Amino acid sequence: MNRQRPEVRRSGGPDVGSERLRILAALLVILACALSSGCARVIHERELFHPTRIVVVEPADADAVRIERPAGIVLAGWLLRGPAGAPALIYCPGNAETV
Repeated sequence: MNRQRPEVRRSGGPDVGSERLRILAALLVILACALSSGCARVIHERELFHPTRIVVVEPADADAVRIERPAGIVLAGWLLRGPAGAPALIYCPGNAETV
């Protein structure tokens, strides 16, 4: 007796599981991108240096220099004189430091 069993099909077709896996994988990728984007923003905000307008110590031998532009921008700094004949040095601090 060689009876054949009828073919059993899942509701929705044979590729329902693989379709769900693809959707789940896409959702996980979107979630990972959103989380990494949020983490990068938080880290970026923490790493920024927000300078204050308070000068803690002004060098005794420095001359204050101010350059005012018509648009209301003011550049302020100090002029420290070196020995006669010495080369000049212009120091521009980066975002994470103040002089």
